[in-house]
Amino acid sequence: MPVLSPTSVSENLNNSEYQEKRCNNSATANSFKQLSSPLSTSSTCKINQPLSNTKKQANRKKWSWYSMICSLFVCYFCNVAGLVFGPLAVIYNLLAYTDHKFLDYRNVEKKTRIAQCLATLGFILGLLITVTTVVAFLYIYHVI
Repeated sequence: MPVLSPTSVSENLNNSEYQEKRCNNSATANSFKQLSSPLSTSSTCKINQPLSNTKKQANRKKWSWYSMICSLFVCYFCNVAGLVFGPLAVIYNLLAYTDHKFLDYRNVEKKTRIAQCLATLGFILGLLITVTTVVAFLYIYHVI
């Protein structure tokens, strides 16, 4: 990439283009530091950068650990159904948490909903298996 001299750049570009070129072109950053023009008063290039960080912090939603706790409960306290559906729910919760950190709230809602459905399914199937096992045990040994 050819190195542009400061005079040729300032002649060919207007002020905003000059600032963008100055901020974005790291190969010619040393030549621009030597300028004594009024445009080079600040060493950081924050002139054309949007204030997106403050907007992201204002729109940031709070993370809820409810579905992760339910998924872990299903993993540890439900029987075979919990061992099948519980880890899947935990994985979806971790994926949702990663999306939350990247501020992708649409995918957070989808993955959290899937994780909650898997945890609920594991809990209900685990409860049905437990009740069926207890009833079968009582019926086999003539308690009922």
